[in-house]
Amino acid sequence: MQIPDQPVKIRMHDVMQRFNPKEDGISLFLVLFERQDKMMNIPAENQVAQLISLLPPDIVQLIAREPEEDAKKYEFVKA
Repeated sequence: MQIPDQPVKIRMHDVMQRFNPKEDGISLFLVLFERQDKMMNIPAENQVAQLISLLPPDIVQLIAREPEEDAKKYEFVKA
């Protein structure tokens, strides 16, 4: 049996369902996201990218309209 040189990469969308605004509350969704983020040791600079992969297109478009430096900060996007 061969052991891989690199650890298996697990992405957030592999462990969490996408946010559905019709069925899910954003507050609880963000709490779950933050817990998964902590368990997966995702670097701060990758948090927004991981979050965006779970959001519907209309919310992603709102984030994309923000200044680039702000849109990279999880705490800004969360607010």
